[in-house]
Amino acid sequence: IGKNLSIKNFDVVKPQIDTDFWKKKTFHSKKVRTLKITCIGNINKIKNHLNLIKFLKEINFDFELNIIGEVLSTQKNYFEKIKHFQNEINKKKFKRINIIGRQNKYKIRSILNKTDIYMLPSLTEGLSISLMEAMSMGCICLISKNSNKSNIIKNGKNGFTFNLSKNSFKNSIVKIFNLKNKDKKLIHKLARETILKQNLINKKFNN
Repeated sequence: IGKNLSIKNFDVVKPQIDTDFWKKKTFHSKKVRTLKITCIGNINKIKNHLNLIKFLKEINFDFELNIIGEVLSTQKNYFEKIKHFQNEINKKKFKRINIIGRQNKYKIRSILNKTDIYMLPSLTEGLSISLMEAMSMGCICLISKNSNKSNIIKNGKNGFTFNLSKNSFKNSIVKIFNLKNKDKKLIHKLARETILKQNLINKKFNN
């Protein structure tokens, strides 16, 4: 994991993030048994929740996935497919999917504070505000390469990217699970620093 993080790609105005609010209160120092994973975004095909759940079915780790977001009215059939897999997975011991709908920022911050991995598996995505908030919290982020058009995530430095395949996802999540504590702390630090530096650039740009 590198010590220096270039943010030369932040040469245009990006959203401002309230880094005083989006700040993690606690960091897990011990190796976790159950990965707490959070995914934020309206439930629709573009956000790719269904494939994420299918990928998670294939990993050997215990996990708890929290899906935060509304079900779009045009996506009810897609949501039913997600519910089917949710019911199937929740029958297994130590594997759980929670679909908790839209939440206010205080509840989201509370969930992110206990999150091991923030997931953004979208088929296509602009610069996600929820991703930047998770980075400001110092979360370890794992996002699809399709969600990284702004190059905000430097793979292996301030987070991780995967292509939209089962093997790429599995390799990435195994890598995160096996991170040493010092490497976790460095990723936490660099993720937050990315957003802090972005805010400074935006301030200079706007002035």
